[in-house]
Amino acid sequence: MFPAGSCAAFCFLGAAMEFADFFMGPSDKIKGALPGCGKTGELSLHEAEIKYRTLFEQSPYGILTIGTDGRILDFNESAHRDLGYTREEFSGLSIAGIDPEESADDVQARIRHILKEGAAQFDVVHLTKQGERRDVHVIIKPLVLSGQTVLHCIWRDITERKKGQEALRRSEERFRLAMSGATDGLWDWDLKTQEMYYSPRWKSMLGYSDHELENNMGTWERLLHPDDRASSAAFIKDFLEGYAGKFELEFRLRHKDGSYRDILSRAFLVHDDDGRPARLAGTHVDVTERRRIEERLRKEAERNRVLLEMYEKAAHLTDNELYESVLAQAVRITDSEIGFFHALSDDQDSIVLTTWDKKTMRNCSVPEPKHYPVDQAGNWVDCVRLGRPVVYNDYQTSPNRKGLPEGHVPLRRFMSIPVIEDGKVRFIFGVGNKTGDYEEHDMVQLQIVAGELHKITAKRRSDEALRRSEEFIRNILDTVDEGFVVIGRDMKILAANRAFCAWNDEAGSAHGRPVLGRHCYEISHKKTRPCDEDGELCAVKRVFETGKPQAAMHKHEDAKGNILYVETKAFPMRDAEGRVTSAIETIHNITERHLLEEQQLKSQKLEAIGTLAGGIAHDFRNLLQGVFGYISLAKMDPDKGKSLAALEQAEKALNLSINLTNQLLTFSKGGKPVKKRLDVLPVVESAVKFALSGSRSYDRLEYDPGLWPVEADEGQIAQVIQNIVLNAHEAMPGGGPINISVRNVRACTDKMLPGEGKFVSIVIEDSGAGIPRQHISRIFDPYFTTKQRGSGLGLATSYSIIKNHGGLIDVRSEEGKGSAFSICLPASEDRTERAAQSIIPAPWRKGKVLVMDDEEIVRDVVSQMLQTIGHEVVCTENGEEAIEKLREATGCGRKNIFDAAILDLTVKGGMGGEQVAAKLAEIDPDIKIIVSSGYSDSSIVSNYRAYGFSASLSKPYTIEVLKETLNSLLHRP
Repeated sequence: MFPAGSCAAFCFLGAAMEFADFFMGPSDKIKGALPGCGKTGELSLHEAEIKYRTLFEQSPYGILTIGTDGRILDFNESAHRDLGYTREEFSGLSIAGIDPEESADDVQARIRHILKEGAAQFDVVHLTKQGERRDVHVIIKPLVLSGQTVLHCIWRDITERKKGQEALRRSEERFRLAMSGATDGLWDWDLKTQEMYYSPRWKSMLGYSDHELENNMGTWERLLHPDDRASSAAFIKDFLEGYAGKFELEFRLRHKDGSYRDILSRAFLVHDDDGRPARLAGTHVDVTERRRIEERLRKEAERNRVLLEMYEKAAHLTDNELYESVLAQAVRITDSEIGFFHALSDDQDSIVLTTWDKKTMRNCSVPEPKHYPVDQAGNWVDCVRLGRPVVYNDYQTSPNRKGLPEGHVPLRRFMSIPVIEDGKVRFIFGVGNKTGDYEEHDMVQLQIVAGELHKITAKRRSDEALRRSEEFIRNILDTVDEGFVVIGRDMKILAANRAFCAWNDEAGSAHGRPVLGRHCYEISHKKTRPCDEDGELCAVKRVFETGKPQAAMHKHEDAKGNILYVETKAFPMRDAEGRVTSAIETIHNITERHLLEEQQLKSQKLEAIGTLAGGIAHDFRNLLQGVFGYISLAKMDPDKGKSLAALEQAEKALNLSINLTNQLLTFSKGGKPVKKRLDVLPVVESAVKFALSGSRSYDRLEYDPGLWPVEADEGQIAQVIQNIVLNAHEAMPGGGPINISVRNVRACTDKMLPGEGKFVSIVIEDSGAGIPRQHISRIFDPYFTTKQRGSGLGLATSYSIIKNHGGLIDVRSEEGKGSAFSICLPASEDRTERAAQSIIPAPWRKGKVLVMDDEEIVRDVVSQMLQTIGHEVVCTENGEEAIEKLREATGCGRKNIFDAAILDLTVKGGMGGEQVAAKLAEIDPDIKIIVSSGYSDSSIVSNYRAYGFSASLSKPYTIEVLKETLNSLLHRP
């Protein structure tokens, strides 16, 4: 076989030789015919020249006659045609002019080489007139013509051949690269010669080098798995005979390491000219891993089906029936032949042979003992000893192997899995005698199945224990007469005992509908919304909000519509993460106790009110005795000096009655303080001296320099100090010292203080009899007193006052050693320093004052007091009249006719001071309005500026207080 175009090459060489031989002889004769011409004899020179010229011009190859200097001396028609030059152009060219790759020096060097060697042939490039490069093969020989040496050159255009050769080279290179880089093995079978080719990749897929396997059919047959030979041969035969549509065959080939690889082969058939099969070529793809993954996915899908079926069957199978069912499935999904499921004793010393699969039982004639000591068992319990799964793919060489009893199923390989809970092996799950080796995937499959089976059985035991526990608890709860109910976060009843159901319906349901699943408020309160929305405290809801136990009092309605008074206590129930999922509520029916206590409370209140009324009547009579007595003395004694002294004593008695009244108001309605920034030390000193005046007790006062100011009602704080000091004095009948300390303190130094910040602490301590321990918790309760005389309002009032000031009051006492009352008041937040008081009071002016009060005696006395201190007065009985008076005055064109207005806060059947003040301010924005009231607990009096007033006067007030108030408002311009 020769490459394409080889025949034309031989003809070309023959023609070249013909011309060469023609000129090799003497110049005067030509030797006979050239080879192949069929003619011999001598020709004349003329005839030879004619023959040469004919051959020269008619040759299909380009012919040149070249001088030794490289110039072209002659050329034939083919050369003229191939290069495109005219004859005139050709005559002026040199070899260097048509060879773009060689210089003139290169051409001369080549000519010298040819002259020396006598002939040459080589490939060069010719450049056409159009600039096209053409590849040519040249044969050149030197000749002597007419005594001159020339070069006779014949060329053949090989451009297309060169292109074909390059294309073939590139194609072969691409094929070579494709073969070396291909991941598939390639094979080619010549069906006529039976020659076989396997690519290097085909061999390396099986672990062999290229030289280790022969390229013949015997290699494939030798490596083919025995079980696949018959089926593979039958398929190839059917394919070649045309019975198979496409060649796609799977089989197993043995790897060099002894394992088998799953191979997928695809091929195409080449027919000869007669249509008969000639060649079969194809690829080998290693699909072992893919088949392994597919098989794992299939097994996992089968495992999931087993798990689903296991949960479905668990509802109606016994434990042993479930074990047998799952064990059979585990044997199947691991491709095993036998299986066993054995429990472990709690002491981990023996195995309880629970279940063998049915196939194992059919092939085993050994009696099945119920218990088997672990220390006598073979390697099938190594998973217990090691606490992990074990796999023995060669039973004969495994450690701890012991001879199997006669009649036992022979073991080739096995795998066993321990199921561990709380550090103990609860049971082992095993399979054996798989056809191939057990792999990690088999272990994972068995572990998952065994784990889920354990979850089911453990949950069964847990559910059964819970059921028994719940039944036990329910039996207990149903015997008690207290209501017991479990409530979810949606406030629906999850469980309830018999007593709770009986309160709502004798048959355990409410209004014919079951109690469970209903809202608790729907059952207990017969309402459609939660009880806390109606203002009741719900202990269950508070449990969900705080996570802590709560208690509350409720009124429930029973099935007959009767009101039950109940005491509820709720406790949180939490899940494993600590979240409150539900609440347990106990309901104690205290209706009888409540009604009894209510009656007792009414009696106590009546008794307390009687005691209070008696005490008030006694105190007021004493005070009134002083008032009437001194007034009588003033009227009878003509001595003006003595009369004034008697009236001053009467005024003092009246001041005491005011204090008593304020005490009653503070206790009954809260007595909101009229706060101002003040130094507490002078208040304490004055109150203590007043309380101990004329007694045998005395004070010992200690205080910090630079005490912080407080925001407080001076009168109320003085009242608290007086109450506590009087109690201290009465606790020491023989008299004695009362220790009083006033200190600046911070919250971090005293646990009783409310939060961080600055506080002023007042401690009043006596050395009296002390307070009995059983009375300490009630010492601030209303009406409570251990004295034979008194209403029991003093400490209760003090507690209320300090609370309204944002402070705390506490007591420490020990019988026989005295008591210590501690008062804590927040220091003022106002950082500004008070302006120093001027020695000369600010000048004030006389003005015209509008007074509105519905009490005539008040109008009269206030009018006289104002006139006495130099003011002009206009009085009105109600708000409408006051507004009209101001409107008339301003309507006359005289602005600011009224400088100030004193308005009673409360007017019977008419406009009160708040409404009148707003109207007056609209008419005259410059008027100074003062609120006056006998209700010291009013928020308007205590916070008058927020309501548009300039000052406040609490009834009763003296002419000095009235004068000071007006002077502060009416400054001289």
